[in-house]
Amino acid sequence: VDERFPGAAKINAVLDGEQQENMHYGRTLAKDMEEWAADGMAGSISSNVSPVYYFNERFISFTQQTHEYSGGAHGMPYWIPHTFDLQTGEELGLKDFVANDEEEFKEIVTEHFEEMYHVDPELFWDDAINTVRENSGFEASFYLRKDGLVIYYGPYDLAAYAAGFIEI
Repeated sequence: VDERFPGAAKINAVLDGEQQENMHYGRTLAKDMEEWAADGMAGSISSNVSPVYYFNERFISFTQQTHEYSGGAHGMPYWIPHTFDLQTGEELGLKDFVANDEEEFKEIVTEHFEEMYHVDPELFWDDAINTVRENSGFEASFYLRKDGLVIYYGPYDLAAYAAGFIEI
């Protein structure tokens, strides 16, 4: 994050720490991959910062996007969300943006998902609505956009891998 923002040093320290953890994990995985290669198997891991979903003088919101392949039909993508206050350097959670209590928030997210679900119910697992209801509290993965807040679920959470990330 550009040092012109008062919270930049704190934000960059958090991101650097995360990057160090990722590199340690990658080195550990590389040792496993050497063994796999000896057995004729392959593996890989990659990580990128997403486009910035939201940015103004106060907030920045993005995801760290990782893809890990350790054999099988396909690799597995993961998104690690980050929303920071550029003035304080604090990483923010849903409670910082949502005025509703947690149960009201779960109902709002579930209602939005039900609209998506009813457009193409065959796309989703049978228990997808209940999964959203149970897992859309203040600990849910999210990012900000200009038009609002996005709660997201990874492949296999609500639907098959081919459906990708589901964004509500």
